[in-house]
Amino acid sequence: MQMTQDPDPHSLSQIQVLSRPKFLLVTAMKNEGPYILEWIAYHMAIGIDHFMIVTNDCTDGTNEILEILQKKGLVTLVINPNTLARDPTHWQVAAQAIVQHYPLYRRAEWILHCDVDEFVQFNNPDIETLNDLVEALSPSM
Repeated sequence: MQMTQDPDPHSLSQIQVLSRPKFLLVTAMKNEGPYILEWIAYHMAIGIDHFMIVTNDCTDGTNEILEILQKKGLVTLVINPNTLARDPTHWQVAAQAIVQHYPLYRRAEWILHCDVDEFVQFNNPDIETLNDLVEALSPSM
């Protein structure tokens, strides 16, 4: 007799795209392949529900990594070639404008914009997650 295990609800294969994320993280990146998984894992651990990531002409496998994460429902990948920005040096501004057209962006309860080299930190031992932060800042009823 072969034993089957119940699927882990937290495994990547079980995660579904959220219709309304509580915490959405938006970023723009180029050639950040070596850092993506650590950055996403960290921010998931503190409560980010979903990521919208706009990439710009990546050549190091960044898009391929993000495509896999998108298939797992963790990421919404928006590929933004430099040609979408009038001034190629300001493509991040164009990327931020692009994501605002996505329904997922408009439905999110909280939106955090940060770079892939930035990690949210809490300097209070009672606050370990974004939910803890929101609760600490909410007026008591």
